[in-house]
Amino acid sequence: MVVPTLLYGCETWTIQKRHVSRLQATEMRYLRKLEGVTKLDKVRNEDVRQRLKQEAVVEVSRKKQRAWKEKQDGMEGKRLVRRVYSEEVTGRRPRRRPRKRWMDNFNVY
Repeated sequence: MVVPTLLYGCETWTIQKRHVSRLQATEMRYLRKLEGVTKLDKVRNEDVRQRLKQEAVVEVSRKKQRAWKEKQDGMEGKRLVRRVYSEEVTGRRPRRRPRKRWMDNFNVY
Protein backbone atom coordinates (compact mmCIF):
# COMPACT_ATOMS: atom_id res chain seq x y z
CA MET A 1 0.00 0.00 0.00
CA VAL A 2 2.95 2.32 0.63
CA VAL A 3 4.58 2.05 -2.81
CA PRO A 4 1.51 3.07 -4.87
CA THR A 5 0.91 5.98 -2.49
CA LEU A 6 4.55 7.02 -2.72
CA LEU A 7 4.57 6.86 -6.52
CA TYR A 8 1.20 8.45 -7.23
CA GLY A 9 1.56 10.52 -10.39
CA CYS A 10 5.27 9.72 -10.81
CA GLU A 11 4.87 9.49 -14.60
CA THR A 12 4.75 13.27 -14.82
CA TRP A 13 7.43 14.15 -12.25
CA THR A 14 10.64 15.90 -13.10
CA ILE A 15 12.95 13.89 -10.88
CA GLN A 16 15.86 15.75 -9.35
CA LYS A 17 18.68 14.35 -7.22
CA ARG A 18 17.09 15.56 -4.00
CA HIS A 19 13.85 13.80 -4.92
CA VAL A 20 15.70 10.55 -5.57
CA SER A 21 17.35 10.63 -2.16
CA ARG A 22 14.06 11.41 -0.40
CA LEU A 23 12.29 8.59 -2.21
CA GLN A 24 15.04 6.13 -1.32
CA ALA A 25 15.09 7.22 2.32
CA THR A 26 11.32 6.88 2.68
CA GLU A 27 11.30 3.51 0.95
CA MET A 28 14.07 2.14 3.14
CA ARG A 29 12.45 3.43 6.32
CA TYR A 30 9.33 1.37 5.57
CA LEU A 31 11.25 -1.69 4.36
CA ARG A 32 13.46 -1.71 7.44
CA LYS A 33 10.39 -1.52 9.68
CA LEU A 34 8.83 -4.44 7.82
CA GLU A 35 12.02 -6.50 8.12
CA GLY A 36 12.58 -5.54 11.76
CA VAL A 37 16.06 -4.18 11.06
CA THR A 38 17.44 -0.89 12.33
CA LYS A 39 20.29 1.18 10.97
CA LEU A 40 22.34 0.13 13.98
CA ASP A 41 22.24 -3.46 12.72
CA LYS A 42 24.44 -2.35 9.78
CA VAL A 43 22.44 -4.24 7.15
CA ARG A 44 22.82 -2.91 3.61
CA ASN A 45 19.82 -1.55 1.75
CA GLU A 46 20.31 -4.03 -1.09
CA ASP A 47 20.19 -6.91 1.37
CA VAL A 48 16.93 -5.67 2.89
CA ARG A 49 15.42 -5.32 -0.60
CA GLN A 50 16.56 -8.82 -1.58
CA ARG A 51 15.06 -10.38 1.56
CA LEU A 52 11.72 -8.72 0.90
CA LYS A 53 11.98 -9.21 -2.91
CA GLN A 54 11.29 -5.55 -3.58
CA GLU A 55 12.43 -3.47 -6.54
CA ALA A 56 13.80 0.00 -5.84
CA VAL A 57 11.11 2.69 -5.89
CA VAL A 58 13.24 4.96 -8.07
CA GLU A 59 13.58 2.24 -10.70
CA VAL A 60 9.82 1.62 -10.65
CA SER A 61 9.29 5.35 -11.14
CA ARG A 62 11.67 5.43 -14.11
CA LYS A 63 9.94 2.43 -15.70
CA LYS A 64 6.58 4.15 -15.35
CA GLN A 65 7.97 7.33 -16.90
CA ARG A 66 9.37 5.40 -19.86
CA ALA A 67 6.04 3.64 -20.35
CA TRP A 68 4.21 6.99 -20.25
CA LYS A 69 6.64 8.45 -22.81
CA GLU A 70 6.12 5.48 -25.13
CA LYS A 71 2.37 5.88 -24.80
CA GLN A 72 2.72 9.57 -25.61
CA ASP A 73 4.85 8.86 -28.66
CA GLY A 74 2.05 6.65 -29.97
CA MET A 75 -0.61 9.34 -29.51
CA GLU A 76 -1.93 11.36 -32.40
CA GLY A 77 -0.52 14.87 -32.73
CA LYS A 78 -3.81 16.64 -32.00
CA ARG A 79 -4.46 15.21 -28.54
CA LEU A 80 -4.09 17.75 -25.76
CA VAL A 81 -1.69 15.64 -23.68
CA ARG A 82 0.63 15.21 -26.65
CA ARG A 83 0.54 18.92 -27.47
CA VAL A 84 1.28 19.96 -23.88
CA TYR A 85 4.45 17.85 -23.74
CA SER A 86 5.69 18.65 -27.25
CA GLU A 87 4.96 22.39 -27.61
CA GLU A 88 7.56 25.06 -27.00
CA VAL A 89 6.69 28.09 -24.87
CA THR A 90 7.21 31.44 -26.53
CA GLY A 91 9.23 34.16 -24.88
CA ARG A 92 12.57 34.30 -23.16
CA ARG A 93 13.74 32.10 -20.35
CA PRO A 94 15.03 33.81 -17.21
CA ARG A 95 18.72 34.25 -16.56
CA ARG A 96 20.53 31.53 -14.57
CA ARG A 97 20.62 27.81 -15.05
CA PRO A 98 17.52 26.49 -16.84
CA ARG A 99 15.07 24.51 -14.78
CA LYS A 100 14.96 20.80 -15.41
CA ARG A 101 12.20 19.75 -17.77
CA TRP A 102 10.30 16.48 -17.95
CA MET A 103 12.08 15.46 -21.16
CA ASP A 104 15.43 15.90 -19.40
CA ASN A 105 14.61 12.78 -17.36
CA PHE A 106 15.20 10.66 -20.46
CA ASN A 107 18.52 12.24 -21.41
CA VAL A 108 19.99 11.08 -18.08
CA TYR A 109 19.25 7.35 -18.42
